[in-house]
Amino acid sequence: MNEEYYIGQIFEGKYPPSAAVWCNKNNAYIEYLGNSTFEIKAVPAPTIDVKKDTVRAVRNSYINDIEWRVSRYRDQKELDIQTSDTEETYTNILLYIQYLRDYPESSETWYEQNPLTFEEWQNN
Repeated sequence: MNEEYYIGQIFEGKYPPSAAVWCNKNNAYIEYLGNSTFEIKAVPAPTIDVKKDTVRAVRNSYINDIEWRVSRYRDQKELDIQTSDTEETYTNILLYIQYLRDYPESSETWYEQNPLTFEEWQNN
């Protein structure tokens, strides 16, 4: 039996397990309303603050993932050791880190998408 479900649907008593499966596939959840009554509800969209926090976390992880190359380059130069990155690559990494730091000021809707990865930024 192929049952149809929808946002706002009410169940009295038990709801079928297939309703929960439908919810998982359709960004919805089942809320208990009391008195053995349940309702299918839409998962609310994240707030702007949540979106900003999420994009900042991605941005920060990109910075953390690449800063080691800056540190390694500086250390190797200080010790007069051959570096695996060229000076041009080092400069590009520094420019990329600055791009990430400036990302929240890049537009009014910066939080709608993640910043570019280093590879995407280089090819842009």
